[in-house]
Amino acid sequence: MQRLAFVILALLACEWTVDHNRLFAQEDEETLSVQEPVLFEDNVDTSTPVTDSLDDRLNALEQEIEMLKARPVAAPPKPVDPIGMTGKWNNGMELNSNNKAFKIHVGGRAQLDSVFYQNSSSFNNTGGAKDQDSVNFRRGRLRVDGTMYEIFDFAAEYDFVNEFNINPGEIASETNHATVTAVTDLWINVKEVPWIGNLKIGSFKDPIGMEHLTSSRFLEFMERSPIQDTFTGAFNNGFLPGIQAWDTYDEEHGTWATGFFKNTTNIFDNGYGDGEYLWTSRVTYLPIYEDDGDVLLHLGVAGSMRDPNNSVLRYRSRPSLRNGAPSGINPIFIDTLTFGCSHQDLLGLELAGNYGPFNFQSELMNSWTNNTTVPYGPFAGTNLGTAYVNSFYVEGLYFLTGETRPYERKQGVFTRVIPNENFKWGKGLGAWQVGARYTRTDLKTTSIDGGILQDVTLGLNWFLNPNMKFQFNYVLAKGTPPTVGPARGLNGVANGFGTRLAIDF
Repeated sequence: MQRLAFVILALLACEWTVDHNRLFAQEDEETLSVQEPVLFEDNVDTSTPVTDSLDDRLNALEQEIEMLKARPVAAPPKPVDPIGMTGKWNNGMELNSNNKAFKIHVGGRAQLDSVFYQNSSSFNNTGGAKDQDSVNFRRGRLRVDGTMYEIFDFAAEYDFVNEFNINPGEIASETNHATVTAVTDLWINVKEVPWIGNLKIGSFKDPIGMEHLTSSRFLEFMERSPIQDTFTGAFNNGFLPGIQAWDTYDEEHGTWATGFFKNTTNIFDNGYGDGEYLWTSRVTYLPIYEDDGDVLLHLGVAGSMRDPNNSVLRYRSRPSLRNGAPSGINPIFIDTLTFGCSHQDLLGLELAGNYGPFNFQSELMNSWTNNTTVPYGPFAGTNLGTAYVNSFYVEGLYFLTGETRPYERKQGVFTRVIPNENFKWGKGLGAWQVGARYTRTDLKTTSIDGGILQDVTLGLNWFLNPNMKFQFNYVLAKGTPPTVGPARGLNGVANGFGTRLAIDF
């Protein structure tokens, strides 16, 4: 009742105020009657008690207030976590932090090869599997790479199909070999280093040779040319422990890299011995770069000064079709055997380019050894001074479906092919590419004799999508064996056919 009395008094006060103002406004009217009641206007319906309507309104307001009190209060928006990770597919699973300071990519590769050689007596002195057919995994790797705190890049990769002879004194065979895991990439790269740009530390490829530095995921033929097996990646998969400074210049038209490495001859990225280091440098430039690389011309030069392990060296190369997993089970087509030397110098020249769907690439690798001595022949044990050998290749490829081979400007190499349309039954063909390559490796000198190898490779590549491809290679090889020392190497002509299913992510 107190609440109702308060409301009535408030309404009466409001009405009195309104009528009081009206009276003052009508003082000049002669018809004004002071006895006329003015509490309510004529159009007000007085049939309904005021107290009832006010009470209903107050009850409704009270109910609404109670409902608002019962409704849960919305939590304030949470601040965005700068380290929160979001995932996406970027040719592999990739996680990125909201502030772009962290990135993790998980990937790998698998390459399943089938190789068929024509039976030939030319393989008699090549050792290993000779001309036998084979099915094997050429590579099987898992990889984690990414970025930490904006300026630290990293990579860790292991290969699961490296092999070695169980009995080193016996020829490799199906029973005399075992599989072992081995490090390939295992490094940290520091970016934005003053005056330098980038500083890379760990296990990685030393900067020599365009083909050598191109990832095996992006090779246009099943095997690299004999330059890799003879000079730039002999016995160690091409990976070395070391430190390297590198960067780009002239708005990424050029790259430079220089590094100091431990010279190793094993697949485990470790080396022992006093000295036995190497220094390698590379410079590349794009005098022509148009339409995002559809038209380009690449020039490169690289050099390396090396102290051989235990002052001995061996030049040898396996075939352009491997009929054995990475091990001694593969035949050897050219071979100098082990010889002595005090120093080795390498000089590599690169020429490559794109013109729409056409791509070409060529390299020449020169090698000099000082104080060369051989364990065989009429000059066995004699210092023969400087010995020079070389190898080169030239290749051309063409996309039948119109793609262009992508070029990575930060590294100065070609990279992943992206089909114009992915393969799907009845909807897409993928990308189709044909190519040919000629190589020649000359290990025959007056000082050392490892023979001469020439081969022609014809290739057909079918890229189903950016992560899968089929490769088909035909190889015709001709070997001129050494004339000094024990019989070895390919003697005559050999030909074979190989296929590969490659998946990487």
